[in-house]
Amino acid sequence: MTGPTVRVNTASPVPPYEQIRAQLATLIFSGRLPEGERLPTIRQLASDLALAAGTVARAYRERSTAENSAATSR
Repeated sequence: MTGPTVRVNTASPVPPYEQIRAQLATLIFSGRLPEGERLPTIRQLASDLALAAGTVARAYRERSTAENSAATSR
């Protein structure tokens, strides 16, 4: 992922994993993150955002779960 940037507002009441998940969903839905584009590794994004790897892993997991739910409900 070289284009769009994901940012986390640590002062926000929204948990960081949810901020990441929501931003990724928006980037995908808007087409700014093309289908098939590889996301950064968990460790890389965690390092870039100065977050724990578990936080990014949860965001990726939640994103994946949401995608699977949407696909099954069609």
